[in-house]
Parts: sequence; C-alpha cells; structure tokens
Amino acid sequence: MVGFSGALLLRDDVGSAKPVHYLIYGDSTDLPGLQVAVTKDLQKWRILPGIFLPVRPDGFDSGLVEAGPMPLRLSDGNYLFIYNSARHNYSSPKPGYDFQYNVGYAILDSTDPTKVLQRCAKDKPLLSPELAWEIGAAPYLGLTPNVVFLEGWLPLPGAPNKFLAFYGAADSVIGAGIISVDIVQ
Repeated sequence: MVGFSGALLLRDDVGSAKPVHYLIYGDSTDLPGLQVAVTKDLQKWRILPGIFLPVRPDGFDSGLVEAGPMPLRLSDGNYLFIYNSARHNYSSPKPGYDFQYNVGYAILDSTDPTKVLQRCAKDKPLLSPELAWEIGAAPYLGLTPNVVFLEGWLPLPGAPNKFLAFYGAADSVIGAGIISVDIVQ
C-alpha cells in the first residue's frame, strides 16, 4: 500500500447493532476515489464494497481525492466531511508537476455516514490556491506550487456550524480560515 490518507469518524452510539465507527480512506492510487471501512471495536475492520467518494471527470477533483480531517457534526446532526483533491494541466515551475490541489466538502448522513447527502459542485471547490503564498509565487516560492490541503480543524465554541480550519499551502506554509455552514431546513 502507498501512503493513504484517512479520516476517522468515531460515533458515540457504541451500543447499537450496526457499525458505529467509520474510516474514510484512500488517495486514488489504487481506486479512483475514497473507500470506507467500518468497525465496532477499532480492532476488526470491514471494508465496504465500492467507491464512497469518486474522482469526477472535468472537476477540480478529477485527478485524485484523499481524506482530510475527521468529519465533524453539524447542528442538524449530519456530518461535514472535508477532502483534498487535485486536477492536472496546471503550469508549474516544478519539473514534471502539473497539479493544482484544492479542498472540497461533502455532507454525510447523520444515521448512515456512508450516504453522501450533498457534495460541492465540481467547479466550486471550498478552497483553491489563490494567494501568492498558496500558489508559490515570488517572493513566496514554496516547495510545490498551486497547493492547498486542509488537515486540521475544530468547532468554534458557541458558534454552531462554524469551524476553525488549518491548511497547508505550497507545501511550505500553514494558513487558517473559518468555515461557516448554512443549514437549510
């Protein structure tokens, strides 16, 4: 196995008869998308068949998708899942490199997190490299240009559906931002 990314969703309904913990993992190396494994005890895992979150042709996530940080619960009980992705055909000063990395999201069902209720439009990532230090433009020459990837976040206290997110840029610096979700009933 090549270095996969993974996001662990630990559920608190441990006494239920159905699987309660989920691992969303992969990086499109072996399959064109992410997979899910389930467990009750964090020791014995069962990989669910199929692709959970596929790459999308002609989308910002057409080259690969990989898990970001653990999904977090929204005020309606559903989960916000963040994923990192890439697409080809971006010019780069880095030899042999033509990727642009972006951040996407999916809303997962509260009772069955393997069901995607909503996914960002394939032409509208949550975050794309735009700032000079994200692109790797002078004077901010990063290791890998045109890269943003979100790896850590936490809910903001007293602010439902708002999260403080930490992301890498140009494989050289770390940025932070606020993610705010509007729940439509």
